[in-house]
Amino acid sequence: AVDLLVQPEAKKWQGAHTFGPGAISALDATLKAAGKTLEGAIVLFVGLTPTARSLARSIKDRGGKLILVSHNRDEAAKFCRMLGGRQIQFEAIYSTLHDVVIVCPEAETDDDKRALHPGYLKAGMTVMDLTDIPNGTTLLREAALRGCAVVSPTGLLVEQVRCQVKRLTGQEMPVGTLHEALAGLVEQE
Repeated sequence: AVDLLVQPEAKKWQGAHTFGPGAISALDATLKAAGKTLEGAIVLFVGLTPTARSLARSIKDRGGKLILVSHNRDEAAKFCRMLGGRQIQFEAIYSTLHDVVIVCPEAETDDDKRALHPGYLKAGMTVMDLTDIPNGTTLLREAALRGCAVVSPTGLLVEQVRCQVKRLTGQEMPVGTLHEALAGLVEQE
């Protein structure tokens, strides 16, 4: 996936991917604040998209254990062959132990079939919902009320922009500066 085009020193244009690294940085920061890491964490992916594939590879490289969920069994089986991990049916989400849940939007399913019931969330879980960035979702609000660590959509956006600035300029952008710039532009969680 390419979300940034760069032309290094009069050479050919090259595509860069900054969303995945930004999302992983935001997830790492949220886990760190909760005293956890991805090493050994069981990470459940709901919705198997190219974004999910990119994130799953990075999480697996950091020692995370993958559980892959989709309404499309063939797609889930394909992801398992490609990435490793295990596949479960959507209904099994509610009875499968996991530390982190990452929700990616699947265009093929309607909202009612895709929606997770927030009643299953337990304190100590970490939740990242990519279905409505930079705004929060009902699932994220419910997760926070239930004592889950929530990966902030605004924080995710900030980390993506930091990756882009680093790629374009080679310099680190302070997180505080970006949060100030975004304060009036997006809905606050």
